[in-house]
Amino acid sequence: MQRIKQAQVACLERTLAGMDWLARRRGGIVLPAHLLTGTADEDAAFFFLQRKGYVVVARRWASGDLQGDVDLIAWQGGDAVFHRGQDAYAA
Repeated sequence: MQRIKQAQVACLERTLAGMDWLARRRGGIVLPAHLLTGTADEDAAFFFLQRKGYVVVARRWASGDLQGDVDLIAWQGGDAVFHRGQDAYAA
């Protein structure tokens, strides 16, 4: 059963990468470089957690009352993961 789940995650990862490539090639949504990096990092964390068996329950979650957001919220058994990615770059 674990092999099937791993294959599903790998297939989804390749499909999304292909769709991103196609959108870039067709001149789709153009984002600043720092947002592209952040999105790519978030996707990598998402697929890492999925491969480890975590259930991702939210992406880019934000509270209406507070500033900021949480990139990923996932759980496995009794463990919860709150992921907030940060990029450091020189301006």
